[in-house]
Amino acid sequence: MRNAKRLGDLGERFIKRRQPSLEAQLSNLADEIAYNNHDVADGLRAGLISLDDLAAVELFESQHHKVLAKYRTLPERKVIHETIRRVINHVVSDLIRTTGDNLAKAAPTSAAEVRARSKPLVSFSPEVAREQLKLKQFLNQRVYRHYKVLRMTSKARLVVTRLFDIFINDATLMPTEHQESATILERELGTPGRARAVADYIAGMTDRYAILEHRRLLIRRSGLDVARERAPPIGLIAAQSQARIQNVATQPLLQIRGVTPRTKLGHRAAPMRSAQRSERHRYRARKHLILITIAP
Repeated sequence: MRNAKRLGDLGERFIKRRQPSLEAQLSNLADEIAYNNHDVADGLRAGLISLDDLAAVELFESQHHKVLAKYRTLPERKVIHETIRRVINHVVSDLIRTTGDNLAKAAPTSAAEVRARSKPLVSFSPEVAREQLKLKQFLNQRVYRHYKVLRMTSKARLVVTRLFDIFINDATLMPTEHQESATILERELGTPGRARAVADYIAGMTDRYAILEHRRLLIRRSGLDVARERAPPIGLIAAQSQARIQNVATQPLLQIRGVTPRTKLGHRAAPMRSAQRSERHRYRARKHLILITIAP
């Protein structure tokens, strides 16, 4: 409640229990329909749940039974696709029908009247709302709380937390436009302003990009990174009995025993991720096309 009071008109709507606009109400339920059904498909594909498990979910089982009765020889993958398609059609049709009835009865003439109502005008019928609730409870228990999902959630929390700690302590590691935003907000609001800018930057990342940033900043502990830290100057390497230097004109490669144990002198290293490969190219350029092999 205290935080809601700080949000001005938006917070006031929450405090007074006023409804959002019709567009927002519709978007909310459309998202719910999409997320629920995609999560069912993802859970089946990942092996977190099975069709036998879903037999306990009335919304899914009723449509699944109809599909099996009509298409007896359909492969399981297509049965799942058709069942989910029918579930979506069932709840969307109910939403359209029920919302139309609600609007006809209420006959609102302005957005203010929509917001002033005690309940949303965009809604499911009581029966379908109950079915939707059962599906959400099933997903919460069997998918969202599955130990494999919780592990990934824990990893994601760790990635986001570490990224925030890094950027809040050194905003210069963010792209230029976000550095400028951090500077402006910090000037206006102090440390909370900088935190807001960092949070906005992280919030705009896709999952893939956040993981990549985390890898770049914290866990780039590939063989190349270790090599840069451990390898002594080239002149010293030449003097040590455990290191050999071979000038290479045609295939300048960095190879390190222990990191790529199957790689032999003069043989091309195993394929590397594109990010690591670009690191290798930059390292080669700095070492003037010299192949370094450090014996274990």
